[in-house]
Amino acid sequence: MGFIETLISDNDIDQAARQKFLNIMDEEAKRMNRLIDDILSLSKVETEEHITPSTSLSILDPIKSVISSLDERGLSKNNKILLINKSLDPTKPIYIIGNHDEITQVFTNLLENAIKYGFENSEIIVDVEKNKEITVVITNEGEGIPQKYLERLTERFFRVDKARSRKIGGTGLGLAIVKHILIRHRATLSIDSELNKKTSITINFPSV
Repeated sequence: MGFIETLISDNDIDQAARQKFLNIMDEEAKRMNRLIDDILSLSKVETEEHITPSTSLSILDPIKSVISSLDERGLSKNNKILLINKSLDPTKPIYIIGNHDEITQVFTNLLENAIKYGFENSEIIVDVEKNKEITVVITNEGEGIPQKYLERLTERFFRVDKARSRKIGGTGLGLAIVKHILIRHRATLSIDSELNKKTSITINFPSV
């Protein structure tokens, strides 16, 4: 608001300062837009988390779609995302009961985080396996997360490194949204991390 008031009231502001103000305003508007979108998403999924989805889908479809989207958007920082199907018969679909859009949102958030908080030029592994449950494990190489913070990662607005999260555009709501979507799908989430080594996020869906 202060930058807007300055631009309106000061006719003598030079072009360099004007452009600097406009760039700051643009970034803040985009950040606010992301925040509002995440708040609305979280509110919706919290309201509906007691309603279990009734349709089935192949868990591999949304994962492949997200990986393709991240590659097309150029967000991978030269990371290589590898999808590994560990099922006994990789040719068969692995079905879960779920909402396609919400499952896509889960893997979008998790894989974007794996890229943002991972080392450049490193591999991100997505392992999918079907046993008694459908298990998806996303592993990246990066700075990692201190053990004392692991249980708080899904709290809304919680950030391990507030300055870094803000710099890369995080709202602090991504993992909270993931948690509530997974609750709605009767799935569980666990996170394990070694500093400056690997971080693994494990999701277990009920088997169909």
